[in-house]
Amino acid sequence: MEIKKIINSLAENFSSVRVLLFDTENFLKNNQLWNEYESTFRELRKTLDTYKNSEESISEIKNRIVSIRKSLRLSGYDLKLGNLDINFCGFKSDDAIADGFRRMVLSITNDGKIYFISGTDNHKDLYRFMQLKYPAVDLNDTHSLWYRWRNNTLQLCGSDSEPPDNYEHLIKYSLNNKNFILKKIKSLP
Repeated sequence: MEIKKIINSLAENFSSVRVLLFDTENFLKNNQLWNEYESTFRELRKTLDTYKNSEESISEIKNRIVSIRKSLRLSGYDLKLGNLDINFCGFKSDDAIADGFRRMVLSITNDGKIYFISGTDNHKDLYRFMQLKYPAVDLNDTHSLWYRWRNNTLQLCGSDSEPPDNYEHLIKYSLNNKNFILKKIKSLP
Protein backbone atom coordinates (compact mmCIF):
# COMPACT_ATOMS: atom_id res chain seq x y z
CA MET A 1 0.00 0.00 0.00
CA GLU A 2 2.94 2.38 0.70
CA ILE A 3 4.25 1.96 -2.84
CA LYS A 4 0.81 2.92 -4.21
CA LYS A 5 0.88 6.13 -2.13
CA ILE A 6 4.35 7.00 -3.40
CA ILE A 7 3.33 6.39 -7.03
CA ASN A 8 0.18 8.53 -6.63
CA SER A 9 2.22 11.30 -5.03
CA LEU A 10 4.84 11.25 -7.78
CA ALA A 11 2.20 11.26 -10.51
CA GLU A 12 0.49 14.27 -8.97
CA ASN A 13 3.76 16.16 -8.53
CA PHE A 14 4.70 15.75 -12.17
CA SER A 15 1.24 16.46 -13.60
CA SER A 16 0.43 19.93 -14.75
CA VAL A 17 -1.96 21.86 -12.55
CA ARG A 18 -4.54 22.05 -15.37
CA VAL A 19 -4.47 18.27 -15.86
CA LEU A 20 -4.95 17.72 -12.13
CA LEU A 21 -7.75 20.26 -12.05
CA PHE A 22 -9.52 18.70 -15.04
CA ASP A 23 -9.09 15.09 -13.85
CA THR A 24 -10.27 15.91 -10.34
CA GLU A 25 -13.30 17.81 -11.62
CA ASN A 26 -14.22 14.84 -13.84
CA PHE A 27 -13.88 12.48 -10.92
CA LEU A 28 -16.08 14.64 -8.70
CA LYS A 29 -18.75 14.97 -11.39
CA ASN A 30 -18.76 11.22 -12.06
CA ASN A 31 -19.23 10.49 -8.35
CA GLN A 32 -22.01 12.90 -7.51
CA LEU A 33 -19.55 14.91 -5.37
CA TRP A 34 -19.45 17.95 -7.64
CA ASN A 35 -21.99 20.01 -5.67
CA GLU A 36 -19.83 19.71 -2.57
CA TYR A 37 -16.69 20.98 -4.35
CA GLU A 38 -18.03 23.13 -7.18
CA SER A 39 -17.41 26.53 -5.54
CA THR A 40 -13.88 25.50 -4.53
CA PHE A 41 -13.01 24.45 -8.07
CA ARG A 42 -14.57 27.54 -9.63
CA GLU A 43 -12.35 29.61 -7.33
CA LEU A 44 -9.27 27.54 -8.19
CA ARG A 45 -9.95 27.82 -11.92
CA LYS A 46 -10.53 31.59 -11.67
CA THR A 47 -7.32 32.04 -9.67
CA LEU A 48 -5.40 29.92 -12.16
CA ASP A 49 -6.70 31.98 -15.08
CA THR A 50 -5.93 35.26 -13.30
CA TYR A 51 -2.44 34.33 -12.07
CA LYS A 52 -1.39 31.88 -14.79
CA ASN A 53 2.13 33.37 -14.91
CA SER A 54 2.71 33.25 -11.16
CA GLU A 55 4.66 30.15 -10.13
CA GLU A 56 3.69 30.76 -6.51
CA SER A 57 -0.05 30.85 -7.31
CA ILE A 58 0.22 27.79 -9.52
CA SER A 59 2.06 25.92 -6.78
CA GLU A 60 -0.55 26.93 -4.19
CA ILE A 61 -3.42 25.80 -6.45
CA LYS A 62 -1.69 22.50 -7.15
CA ASN A 63 -1.15 21.92 -3.43
CA ARG A 64 -4.86 22.52 -2.75
CA ILE A 65 -5.88 20.09 -5.48
CA VAL A 66 -3.41 17.46 -4.24
CA SER A 67 -4.79 17.94 -0.71
CA ILE A 68 -8.36 17.40 -1.94
CA ARG A 69 -7.28 14.29 -3.87
CA LYS A 70 -5.49 12.92 -0.81
CA SER A 71 -8.61 13.49 1.29
CA LEU A 72 -10.74 11.69 -1.29
CA ARG A 73 -8.33 8.74 -1.33
CA LEU A 74 -8.43 8.54 2.46
CA SER A 75 -12.23 8.41 2.17
CA GLY A 76 -11.88 5.31 -0.03
CA TYR A 77 -12.22 6.77 -3.51
CA ASP A 78 -10.07 5.52 -6.40
CA LEU A 79 -9.22 8.65 -8.38
CA LYS A 80 -7.71 6.67 -11.26
CA LEU A 81 -11.29 5.84 -12.20
CA GLY A 82 -12.07 9.53 -12.70
CA ASN A 83 -11.45 9.36 -16.44
CA LEU A 84 -13.57 6.26 -16.94
CA ASP A 85 -17.29 6.27 -17.60
CA ILE A 86 -20.14 3.87 -18.36
CA ASN A 87 -22.61 4.47 -21.16
CA PHE A 88 -25.71 2.31 -21.58
CA CYS A 89 -26.56 1.83 -25.26
CA GLY A 90 -29.86 -0.05 -25.36
CA PHE A 91 -29.98 -3.57 -26.73
CA LYS A 92 -27.90 -5.45 -29.30
CA SER A 93 -28.17 -8.82 -31.01
CA ASP A 94 -25.44 -11.17 -32.20
CA ASP A 95 -24.46 -8.77 -34.98
CA ALA A 96 -22.92 -6.55 -32.25
CA ILE A 97 -19.69 -8.49 -32.79
CA ALA A 98 -19.30 -6.72 -36.14
CA ASP A 99 -19.33 -3.39 -34.25
CA GLY A 100 -16.56 -4.50 -31.88
CA PHE A 101 -18.74 -5.60 -28.95
CA ARG A 102 -17.95 -8.64 -26.81
CA ARG A 103 -20.17 -10.82 -24.65
CA MET A 104 -20.22 -10.56 -20.87
CA VAL A 105 -22.36 -11.87 -18.04
CA LEU A 106 -22.33 -9.69 -14.93
CA SER A 107 -23.87 -10.51 -11.57
CA ILE A 108 -24.41 -8.30 -8.53
CA THR A 109 -24.98 -10.25 -5.32
CA ASN A 110 -27.21 -9.23 -2.43
CA ASP A 111 -24.14 -8.25 -0.41
CA GLY A 112 -22.98 -5.92 -3.22
CA LYS A 113 -20.21 -8.00 -4.76
CA ILE A 114 -19.77 -8.04 -8.52
CA TYR A 115 -18.86 -11.13 -10.51
CA PHE A 116 -18.41 -11.26 -14.25
CA ILE A 117 -17.18 -13.42 -17.06
CA SER A 118 -16.60 -12.56 -20.70
CA GLY A 119 -15.85 -14.61 -23.75
CA THR A 120 -16.90 -15.67 -27.21
CA ASP A 121 -19.46 -18.26 -26.09
CA ASN A 122 -23.13 -17.32 -26.08
CA HIS A 123 -24.53 -15.61 -22.98
CA LYS A 124 -26.27 -18.75 -21.66
CA ASP A 125 -23.03 -20.72 -21.80
CA LEU A 126 -21.12 -17.87 -20.17
CA TYR A 127 -23.68 -17.87 -17.36
CA ARG A 128 -23.19 -21.63 -16.89
CA PHE A 129 -19.40 -21.16 -16.80
CA MET A 130 -19.87 -18.45 -14.19
CA GLN A 131 -22.02 -20.78 -12.07
CA LEU A 132 -19.25 -23.40 -12.25
CA LYS A 133 -16.57 -20.84 -11.43
CA TYR A 134 -18.47 -19.48 -8.38
CA PRO A 135 -20.53 -22.43 -7.09
CA ALA A 136 -21.02 -20.97 -3.59
CA VAL A 137 -22.24 -17.58 -4.85
CA ASP A 138 -25.93 -16.74 -5.28
CA LEU A 139 -25.87 -15.18 -8.76
CA ASN A 140 -29.38 -13.79 -8.53
CA ASP A 141 -29.06 -10.33 -10.15
CA THR A 142 -27.43 -11.40 -13.42
CA HIS A 143 -27.17 -9.47 -16.67
CA SER A 144 -26.38 -10.71 -20.18
CA LEU A 145 -24.54 -7.83 -21.83
CA TRP A 146 -22.55 -6.71 -24.81
CA TYR A 147 -19.63 -4.41 -24.03
CA ARG A 148 -16.85 -2.49 -25.69
CA TRP A 149 -14.46 0.26 -24.65
CA ARG A 150 -14.53 3.49 -26.64
CA ASN A 151 -11.85 5.87 -25.43
CA ASN A 152 -12.34 5.67 -21.66
CA THR A 153 -16.03 4.81 -21.81
CA LEU A 154 -17.36 1.32 -21.21
CA GLN A 155 -20.38 0.92 -23.47
CA LEU A 156 -22.85 -1.63 -22.13
CA CYS A 157 -25.79 -2.98 -24.11
CA GLY A 158 -28.33 -5.57 -23.12
CA SER A 159 -28.32 -8.77 -25.14
CA ASP A 160 -31.43 -10.28 -26.72
CA SER A 161 -31.71 -12.56 -23.68
CA GLU A 162 -31.53 -9.67 -21.17
CA PRO A 163 -35.02 -8.77 -19.88
CA PRO A 164 -35.66 -5.02 -20.24
CA ASP A 165 -36.58 -4.73 -16.53
CA ASN A 166 -33.23 -6.25 -15.53
CA TYR A 167 -31.38 -3.86 -17.82
CA GLU A 168 -33.22 -0.86 -16.34
CA HIS A 169 -32.35 -2.14 -12.86
CA LEU A 170 -28.66 -2.24 -13.82
CA ILE A 171 -28.84 1.32 -15.18
CA LYS A 172 -30.40 2.55 -11.92
CA TYR A 173 -27.86 0.63 -9.84
CA SER A 174 -25.00 2.17 -11.81
CA LEU A 175 -26.15 5.73 -11.12
CA ASN A 176 -24.95 5.44 -7.52
CA ASN A 177 -22.33 2.75 -8.03
CA LYS A 178 -20.59 3.60 -11.29
CA ASN A 179 -17.05 3.67 -9.91
CA PHE A 180 -17.66 0.53 -7.90
CA ILE A 181 -18.67 -1.27 -11.11
CA LEU A 182 -15.76 0.22 -13.05
CA LYS A 183 -13.28 -0.74 -10.33
CA LYS A 184 -14.42 -4.36 -10.55
CA ILE A 185 -14.56 -4.69 -14.34
CA LYS A 186 -11.94 -2.22 -15.59
CA SER A 187 -9.72 -5.18 -16.51
CA LEU A 188 -12.07 -6.17 -19.34
CA PRO A 189 -10.16 -6.10 -22.64
